[in-house]
Amino acid sequence: MRSLVLLSLLGLSLAACGPNAVNEACAYPDDSRDCVDGAICSQDIGAAAPEDPFDPSWSSYTCRTDCTTGAACPAGYACRSVVGREMHSSCQPVAAD
Repeated sequence: MRSLVLLSLLGLSLAACGPNAVNEACAYPDDSRDCVDGAICSQDIGAAAPEDPFDPSWSSYTCRTDCTTGAACPAGYACRSVVGREMHSSCQPVAAD
């Protein structure tokens, strides 16, 4: 009985693991392996971007929706090139005025 309970708990914990949803943090920049289908891990660039956007000590990454045009993005987002992978674009937040 105890092993059945442990196996059930293990199964539940593994089921919770999976790809990150859009707007969740990710660990593999410029890649889609830890994001849901249709999303790519994009570098977060805010209004106060550093002089060197490729400086790994500054960067944080978020799963963003793939796009080819701004029409694919929700309000408050723009279709922009992914840093380090300029041939690929994702819906990235725009700074509020």
